[in-house]
Amino acid sequence: MENKKKRRRGETLKQAILDAAWDTMQAIGYQKMTMDDIAKKAETNKNAIYRRWDSKQQIIFEVAREKILDAVDFKAPNSGRVRDDLIQILSQPLGIIQMFGIDNIRGYANDTLPQIHLTGHTAILDNQFTKVIQLALSRGYDRGELTKDVADGSLEMKIIPDLVIFASLMLRNTITKTDVSNWVDQIILPIYGYSK
Repeated sequence: MENKKKRRRGETLKQAILDAAWDTMQAIGYQKMTMDDIAKKAETNKNAIYRRWDSKQQIIFEVAREKILDAVDFKAPNSGRVRDDLIQILSQPLGIIQMFGIDNIRGYANDTLPQIHLTGHTAILDNQFTKVIQLALSRGYDRGELTKDVADGSLEMKIIPDLVIFASLMLRNTITKTDVSNWVDQIILPIYGYSK
């Protein structure tokens, strides 16, 4: 008599699919990965995947959320110096970037950016990372280190740190702590009117 595998359902199946998506992306890369690859690795069928997610972007988004929540607890430091706080905050994603791989992040961004207009700008601002950066900038303004308050700025002013990171991800093969210091010193602080 054959030993049949027990059919997985619910959270067990969902986690198997998410794990398979992560493993597949790490093995062959986001761009090459297909829903068939994920299904094969998860030992399920595509229907089980499509009942939960419409695309590999959605699966990887969920995997990313899970991995980021496990890896980083974005909190705003309050060292008393806005420069030090920003460097500390902007250095937090470096481990995540290394874990995911820049090529995988680029592939995901390539698939996702054309659809960003559908979510509206609130989705861009409504994340813990952006909120922590804005809190650090607001504290710097309140201490008199900055002449421009992020709260009074335009949408573009509010997402400048995010845009700097995104541009670097698209243009560089690696991102280091030195790069982070350069972003802070050469781009972010001058824009917000930093005075030592």
